[in-house]
Amino acid sequence: MKASNRHERQSVSPRSRVCLMIIFALVVGGPVAQASAASLKGPKRVTPGKNATFRASGFGADKQINLTLQPTVNRDGNGFGIRIKKRFKTNANGKATLRFKWPSRYNACAGGSGPCTKRKWKRGSRADANACGDLRNRNYSCARKVVRIAKASATAAARTRRCGNLVFTPQSGDVLGSIRARGISCKRARSKLRAWRRNSYRPSSGPRGYRCRGGGPGKRSTCRRKGRRVPVISFISGT
Repeated sequence: MKASNRHERQSVSPRSRVCLMIIFALVVGGPVAQASAASLKGPKRVTPGKNATFRASGFGADKQINLTLQPTVNRDGNGFGIRIKKRFKTNANGKATLRFKWPSRYNACAGGSGPCTKRKWKRGSRADANACGDLRNRNYSCARKVVRIAKASATAAARTRRCGNLVFTPQSGDVLGSIRARGISCKRARSKLRAWRRNSYRPSSGPRGYRCRGGGPGKRSTCRRKGRRVPVISFISGT
């Protein structure tokens, strides 16, 4: 399918000019994505900051491929997206493997010619991967693959924090020591333990909403939210 490559020159700053180039690549990638010759295949989900692999075909032999990424909600314009700088070229059969690191952020240019800012991809949203041939050629082809931005794993994203000790009676064994927290801040973990420990009618199962296992004097207790893997609070009880 043919598409015109005409666009007006504007007197803008270098930074805005870069944004306009990105916008142009994204806009022309929309209507021509329906071309029957070119195709783009890839994963259903991608993770920002991680490698992604797509396979292009039908672009002709020894042709350069330009790859741009854009939130689906901003498809075909408005200055939202990013161009992958890595160069890709088809083989003699017109096929190419596009392997690159999916960027953590994309460009958002206000009004098409305004200042550009970096935005993070929204987890769980859809994004367009647009592959186009050489834009200088009037007969270039384009193809599109829609992917979903993978949601962050709560377990993988959580890290264990060292939260110190809670001393209730100085110079005694009335202490919760070596407190650890994962998936929750130290401030909240300590607050929950403090409220539980100071409650005269506290349940032996642990802080409200948590279930603790193990423990005993000098041993570590591990408390988890009921029905969840995180957050986790652990501590060592005194005598």
